[in-house]
Amino acid sequence: MRHPVLPVPARQSVPLRPWLRYPVRGRPFVSPFVIHANEFQRKDNGWPAAFPAKANLQNEWCTPYCASTLAAGGPIAYHDVSRHEIRHQSCYATFGLESYIGSPVWVDAELYGTLCFSSTVPRRPFPAQHLQFAGLIAQWLGHELARRADYLALCETRDRLRVAATTDDLTGLANRRRLGQLLDEERGRTRRYGAPFSVLLIDFDHFKAINDRHGHGVGDEALQLFARVATEALRTTDTVGRWGGEEFLVVLPNTDADGARRLAERVADRIRSTPLPTVDAELALTVSIGIVAFDGAEKIDALVSRADRALYQAKASGRDRVAMG
Repeated sequence: MRHPVLPVPARQSVPLRPWLRYPVRGRPFVSPFVIHANEFQRKDNGWPAAFPAKANLQNEWCTPYCASTLAAGGPIAYHDVSRHEIRHQSCYATFGLESYIGSPVWVDAELYGTLCFSSTVPRRPFPAQHLQFAGLIAQWLGHELARRADYLALCETRDRLRVAATTDDLTGLANRRRLGQLLDEERGRTRRYGAPFSVLLIDFDHFKAINDRHGHGVGDEALQLFARVATEALRTTDTVGRWGGEEFLVVLPNTDADGARRLAERVADRIRSTPLPTVDAELALTVSIGIVAFDGAEKIDALVSRADRALYQAKASGRDRVAMG
């Protein structure tokens, strides 16, 4: 992966001004740049010690100044490039950089790139403290880059944990904990604004027989198929999740009882028309669905209990059907 040449943000460059942004024949040093080491194509495994002999440098901006910095392994400076052998390089002819200070930047003991300051005019020789200061700034920058990387890694881990805490591993759907949160949120929204919401409680028909006859692996595949088909059948505003075992619960925002029934029948039809391929043959699947609409006052436990009773009614009426609660 190639990284672009990135200027250090202005806020970070402010402390450099008293040291490195002083006039040179009436012109100040340019702002600092960080050039990532990946701008250099690696050959063998000998860099940076082998620079520049074993390097094919892609970016003329950093050729050969930054290559020399990487090879040196510490801060270097050119106060008048016209008097140095690197004046014969194409970079000098292209950009005319007459003076330069650079220092390697290391991040977690790995070479990241260079921090460099340059100007198109020569100057008097740099004192040792300027080289030391450039090295200190490069060291600080490496620490900040490492800290930033640690922060991003921490954020990524936090996000993964948040997803894991609210997602069912097998189906990728919302888990019971997340469904409980959504039910509480919808109840609060309905009580504040009067918008309706409904719930579907869905159970596979004869799921134990599927496991007993075909094995738990096929049972898991059936659950995964349901997750895909139900997600496709429902609206983007709806949330389907695994309530437990082979039971699934669907939260339907802004949906009254009639709308919930239409969606329940759509899900049942899609499952019925999507058999599960197995080693022996295609396995027909059906579900029973209990439907309830929030009455505006009941607790969530009571709402789910009504949905469970409606589901039992659908089972008792012959399965592969929906029932209102």
